[in-house]
Amino acid sequence: MRHFIILLHSILFVFSCSHKAFAQDKEKIKKYLQTVELGKKDSNLITAYNELATELLGSDDNKAKEFAFRGLQLSKELKHTYNESWALNLIGLSYDYLAKPDSALYFYQEAIKLKKSINDINGIGSVYSNIGV
Repeated sequence: MRHFIILLHSILFVFSCSHKAFAQDKEKIKKYLQTVELGKKDSNLITAYNELATELLGSDDNKAKEFAFRGLQLSKELKHTYNESWALNLIGLSYDYLAKPDSALYFYQEAIKLKKSINDINGIGSVYSNIGV
């Protein structure tokens, strides 16, 4: 009986933590969507697109890819290399989730090129990790 109670408490704890995390993710998404609605073309909008893509990966991969492509386009327009490389990595991840490994690899390789050009060592490692998974 004691093991049952411990198990029940563990399950309730995990559920309450995941519910809280989901609520926080929902708030993040809401915040980034508000930035998108403002439509001011600046680095905040790029970050909102990329963060929305990050939040949606694994739950709505096509929508994640769409936001990442928006982030990529605006990053190129504003010549923001770091965010451009981030968007490329996110596009690669979305293609991975969509079971399109050839497309994923292409975008990962493009991300690595940019990350090398700005000496983003941690970012390079992150992309290589994505390729390896």
